[in-house]
Amino acid sequence: MQKTDILAQAEKAFRARNFSKVISLLEPQIIEYKENFRFYYLLGVSCMYRNDFGGAESYLSRARRIKLNSSDLMVAQAALFLRRGDIPRAVEYYLEVLEYAPNNKTAKKALKYIRNNSDEEKVQSAAFSKNIMKFFPSTGLHPFVPVFSIIAVCVLVFGVFFATNYKRILGLNGTRADLSAFVLSVDEKSHPLEMDLSTTNYRYILSSTEVAKLYGEAQTLFQQGKDNAVQININKLLNSNASTAIKYKANLLLEYLEEPSFDNFSNTFSYEDLKQDPYLYQNCWIILSGRISNVNITENVYFCDLLVGYEDMKKLDGIVPMEISQPITIDATQGIKVLGKIVLRDGKVALEVKSIYQPLQKNF
Repeated sequence: MQKTDILAQAEKAFRARNFSKVISLLEPQIIEYKENFRFYYLLGVSCMYRNDFGGAESYLSRARRIKLNSSDLMVAQAALFLRRGDIPRAVEYYLEVLEYAPNNKTAKKALKYIRNNSDEEKVQSAAFSKNIMKFFPSTGLHPFVPVFSIIAVCVLVFGVFFATNYKRILGLNGTRADLSAFVLSVDEKSHPLEMDLSTTNYRYILSSTEVAKLYGEAQTLFQQGKDNAVQININKLLNSNASTAIKYKANLLLEYLEEPSFDNFSNTFSYEDLKQDPYLYQNCWIILSGRISNVNITENVYFCDLLVGYEDMKKLDGIVPMEISQPITIDATQGIKVLGKIVLRDGKVALEVKSIYQPLQKNF
């Protein structure tokens, strides 16, 4: 494939916000494009949107060595400084942007934000929210915008009808999802437990009342958006003497759970809770902090150990193996926060990491 074809595909994927595709297209071509500004800019900004801020800083720094006076590049680098709470450097870059592009809306908006949130702790706390993403560089006009415009007109025509009938059309009945398929039959309610306990070892022995309560709570918690609590209830059912029919329906409910992000998630249990009963929290999500060690990078996966609670190098709460299935760069000399799904490897806790947060170190 020719260079122009690869860049054209990457540009299209970038405008479509398919940042994983941009990275997979361009990273293998680093040697071929070592002097191409646009190549490193697309890679750097794509890493930003993928929460790989170490990779973003590396690629954007290379782009700056090629071209110094790009306002788009300076907006991207300013956003990195703003995200880690380095306000003076962020202001410096935004002012430089306005020298080259006086009407740059992102730089003006960011400077206004800094004036209204000059406290460093406020700015750093915003790093976990989507507010900071509004200062990331624009990805440009999506290639499907013209098509979407036509569709929008059609949707508008039928908007009133849909607004008054969407519950019936979608079968939501005013809730998160229609759970009518999960209602227990009379027979399932009458026989909620396994009759023969001699053939299987169960982690939890429950009564009929406890099984019914856990199953009913799981549905209520699901409608409340408390997916971690749903997972815990179902884990207990699946590892108990509940009947096969109830376990089957509980398993089906798991397919409706959603993956969280740093923006909408906070821990509902502690690492100490997890250590006490790992099977209860399998496939739940958790945010842990610490430092990494024993790094092993393959073509597709970043493996390492998380030294939990050791971010300040004072107390080690435990060691959790992690794997990250995306291109990423992590500084092992600094603390880190990770959002990941709990899995069990040979009965031991491990994490499949979705997102990381690591502030860049300041130069004092």
